[in-house]
Amino acid sequence: MKNVSNNVRNTTYSIELRSKFVKQLSKLPEATQEKIKQVINSFVKSDDHDTCFEILWKLTADPASGLKPLGLRVDSDATVYGESCKLTTYCIPSGLVQPLRNELRYQRKQVYPAFMELDVPESCKAAFKNLSQATNDGIIMVAAYEHCELFCQTASNKDLERVQYLLNSPKEGNFFGGIRSLHFGRAEAMCLKNYAAELSQLLEVLRKETLAASQEVPPYTPMAAQLDAWRLAHPEAICNEDESLNSIEKIEDSEASDIAEEGTEISESVISDEVSSSEEGKQHMEKFRRFKPITATTIVENSELFQNFLESYGKILENGFDPWEVIASKEAISMISEAAKLLKSK
Repeated sequence: MKNVSNNVRNTTYSIELRSKFVKQLSKLPEATQEKIKQVINSFVKSDDHDTCFEILWKLTADPASGLKPLGLRVDSDATVYGESCKLTTYCIPSGLVQPLRNELRYQRKQVYPAFMELDVPESCKAAFKNLSQATNDGIIMVAAYEHCELFCQTASNKDLERVQYLLNSPKEGNFFGGIRSLHFGRAEAMCLKNYAAELSQLLEVLRKETLAASQEVPPYTPMAAQLDAWRLAHPEAICNEDESLNSIEKIEDSEASDIAEEGTEISESVISDEVSSSEEGKQHMEKFRRFKPITATTIVENSELFQNFLESYGKILENGFDPWEVIASKEAISMISEAAKLLKSK
């Protein structure tokens, strides 16, 4: 649920059931009335916001599954009002399910005012309002928004295009399948099937907002999503710009090592000249400061290049060399290698 951190509890509120609900409740056996009051009390005071919303959503889309964790069940015979049920089960008429759902939500909002509140980006508010007006139900609206938002954050462009195509189709089989693709169960999708067009609009603006917020350039592939998740889990693996500059400064200050091969007649002074802290060396190192940042997108776009580099990096380490020293001595290594080739060719 959104805004869980802002769900400050109102400790002064005392539960008082609304008169219309009390009137409906009075038709039930006293034992069932007491059970429902206990259910409401526990529900309202629970600090598990996700589970509470899940119960409200199930009561909306699949009442039987929503009543079960509350210790209740539906009695299809409204004239019996629960007396035909076993003593271990409390039954309510089907006509009381939605009033109970609404009362649970209302009472919980009195204790947790931010419960079910959504932080909708400005760019998405128009589409959000359209869906809200179409559903005319806050619980349906929250479920729809959160599923669409999660789908936009995890799906590829190809999947998004496919789902939007299905949602905009005039064929019920297609748009129903589009709703199911948003990770809704069959009963939940039935609850939303009249709002396929509004869901498509919301999905489109949420996708744009997700891309803008992540500062990623389309296409944002599943591989890129996995790489972003890996990067977040391993922050030490990819340094930030400041860390890169610090590493570059280390290179500038490093001294060249003896890398001339035995048998060559090239002076070692060539190496130190190439990596000295001269003005020319500083200009050379300025190139490093203009490097592109390493992101999931750039990794995907240059995967073969990076893989080849890492393989060479590994071989350098295996042979006992310092990779940073190799980079600092780049020009010298190139010159000596070329000279060695010339000597061998003679």
